[in-house]
Amino acid sequence: MPEEEPGVASASRTIRAAVETYLAEVKATKGDATFRAYSGDLAWFQKVSKKHYVDQLGRSDAMALFAAGRGEELNQKTINKRVIVMLQAMRHAGANIQLRKGDWPRTIDKRVEIYEREELKRFFEACTPEEKVVFQVFLCSGFRSRELSCLTWEDVNWQAGTLSVRPRPEFGFTPKSYEERSVPIPNALLESLKKHKKKQPDSVLIFPTPKHPKRPNYGGDKPDAHLLELGKEIAYRAKLNCKHCKTRQGKCSDGPYCQKFYLHKWRHTFATQMLQSGIDIKTLQTLLGHKNIATTEKYLKSLRLDDLRQKVESSTLAAML
Repeated sequence: MPEEEPGVASASRTIRAAVETYLAEVKATKGDATFRAYSGDLAWFQKVSKKHYVDQLGRSDAMALFAAGRGEELNQKTINKRVIVMLQAMRHAGANIQLRKGDWPRTIDKRVEIYEREELKRFFEACTPEEKVVFQVFLCSGFRSRELSCLTWEDVNWQAGTLSVRPRPEFGFTPKSYEERSVPIPNALLESLKKHKKKQPDSVLIFPTPKHPKRPNYGGDKPDAHLLELGKEIAYRAKLNCKHCKTRQGKCSDGPYCQKFYLHKWRHTFATQMLQSGIDIKTLQTLLGHKNIATTEKYLKSLRLDDLRQKVESSTLAAML
């Protein structure tokens, strides 16, 4: 942990030192994903803030972050999360930041987005056999990106027909909420995995970083960190881009940059399909590895909207049209 700057009292600790101390504790007690997220949030706070010492901070600084986030056209939930992380870190360092009732901007709970059947059909038709297995595992397991990329062949129970999420310290991976879990997958996917295994008999990982044709020391023994880019590339190949997105990389009408295609959407699709198939909410909570069932219940809301749509279509009101 960073030491206090010479000649600076504890009450006048620098924001930079306070951030370093807080992140050191996060790194020691939380998962890698949390550490990376908090690091980004606090880097943004330090870029926006014009102050240097913790004891200079107050309510106005939190309000300035809200304004800065809106100025950057960030999602309100993202802004609120960044302010929460800042408050945690600075209050941990002794800052007296008190917000008033009504200060927190309200957020809109968006409907859960899923991949529709026609999209999935076209997406998988555009895949190579190796690519198809990757995204079939996403679809049938509900795994998060790092959970899937750090899967090893030891995590496959061929007899029980399950894939397991377990700590993999050799890859710097710890399950979210530190909870291991196993998820049953269809027999057809198990057969696809068996064929996939024969193509890479020496790999510990199921989906390692592909070897590079011009870089002999690249890939083969590390988790694939480019699955998001791969998904967008396949979507572009399948002509599924919405053609309206504008990103830093480019327009999705011109390349694989469509924001409609992201990895967590596979998890949303899995959860929604499980509920539609009759899985109860508590079982789904276990399959998804959610610590709080309230997180799982957002899928129920989406499902009820779908049921309502069907009832509207079959109603006497619709028949009048």
